[in-house]
Amino acid sequence: SLGDGDLRRIGASAHRHVATARSIGALRLGDLCAALEDACVAGDAAAARSGWQALRAEAARVLAWIEGRREALASPVLEAS
Repeated sequence: SLGDGDLRRIGASAHRHVATARSIGALRLGDLCAALEDACVAGDAAAARSGWQALRAEAARVLAWIEGRREALASPVLEAS
């Protein structure tokens, strides 16, 4: 089970990522970070676990999107004939 110290550390980490996520346009990820922080501050370990799972899934989606954009930008541009 998550102890108070764990919740404080997780909440602090989530807090640091809220603005970063939002600043790159990952608004849902930022919202999930904020919700995780709120759960941790409230001492709600069950909500923190659930929030962590949602955050991980959204982070994977955002990273996949970034990787796709990176690959698209690295591809050579085909010139029209």
